[in-house]
Amino acid sequence: MNKLLNLVPVHRSDDIVKLRHLYDTLEIQVRSLKSLHVKPEAYSSMLISVLLKILSPEITLEFNRRNSDYSANYNIEKLLEFIRTELECRERNALYSISGSKSRFNLQQHPMHRNTMNTTLRLMV
Repeated sequence: MNKLLNLVPVHRSDDIVKLRHLYDTLEIQVRSLKSLHVKPEAYSSMLISVLLKILSPEITLEFNRRNSDYSANYNIEKLLEFIRTELECRERNALYSISGSKSRFNLQQHPMHRNTMNTTLRLMV
């Protein structure tokens, strides 16, 4: 739970590497909590609050726009699904933008994601 409270903010929505790292960390930690039989209701509202503060304003706005029927039953799975979809769209968009010119997205080769990006590029061809 401590790792979830100390997540690194993603200030820019075009920082795909940081967004991928955030999503991967979230996925690992939420799965760990599930394996310990911690119910999502126990941490969902607090974690959603933390995540909406550390995500870029653009991503937070889009999440709120898509979930304009705000209710007390926001759940972490819904937010994780949104982040995953948003991330995959941004990764695909960045791959299409790379062809021949330098991408306007922040795709520095982070050691942890170097192989993932290479594999993704090979699959896209």
